[in-house]
Amino acid sequence: MSRVGRVLTVAGLTATIAGLVATALLLRHVGGDAAEWVVAGPLLVAGLGGGMVTSPNVTLSLQHVPVRMAGSAGGALQTAQRIGSAIGTAILATIFYRVLMSSARSYPTAVSDALLSASALMLLALLIAIIDLVRHIGGNGE
Repeated sequence: MSRVGRVLTVAGLTATIAGLVATALLLRHVGGDAAEWVVAGPLLVAGLGGGMVTSPNVTLSLQHVPVRMAGSAGGALQTAQRIGSAIGTAILATIFYRVLMSSARSYPTAVSDALLSASALMLLALLIAIIDLVRHIGGNGE
């Protein structure tokens, strides 16, 4: 994180989005037992991207917190992450079940739509990360 900086977060979000979109599209066209093998690669890319985001995000969020406030700041960050996870899970599960219970009743389509929705939310995070990167490059050269 100290060598690469905010670029790591942008690259990780990009990889995660690419992996999830590829998985979603493949699930629409490949069914049965072949699906598990076809989506392994894109899910690996998405997982690696997620790993490139999680730890750097914590580092970036807490880097300017005074040591005496570190415990409180870390607790607040963890609480915000848990709330965000709960809201995201609720939204994506709702999308999944709405599609599944629609007239199509297609499990692959429901999973695909939920993954595409997750990708859209991650695209918003990517936009924020890019804005943050540009501000820091232009502002103080970090």
